[in-house]
Amino acid sequence: MPRIPEFSETLKAMEKLHIKKNSDYANNDNPFFNFDEVTKMTSLFQNERDKTYAHFIANKFSRLANLLNSDKDAKNESIQDSLIDMANYCILWKCDISRREK
Repeated sequence: MPRIPEFSETLKAMEKLHIKKNSDYANNDNPFFNFDEVTKMTSLFQNERDKTYAHFIANKFSRLANLLNSDKDAKNESIQDSLIDMANYCILWKCDISRREK
């Protein structure tokens, strides 16, 4: 079977990105920390739309917990950007709930 060099290069790039992002979202004890925390948060909601907002907020929240409870430096977006993202998601959620109530 012929080898496709671009395929192997893409896999290497994927691994580098995974390692970089995993540093922000996982802790040393649990590589699935972020997924566990997001699952807990979304399980609190019954409405699928609310679960979607909770997912995004919980994702940022668990990332912040991981970064702020360790000596790690953020590899991707800054901590400040994550906090602003959370605030934006909360405002969007508020607006969405207001529209649904009409």
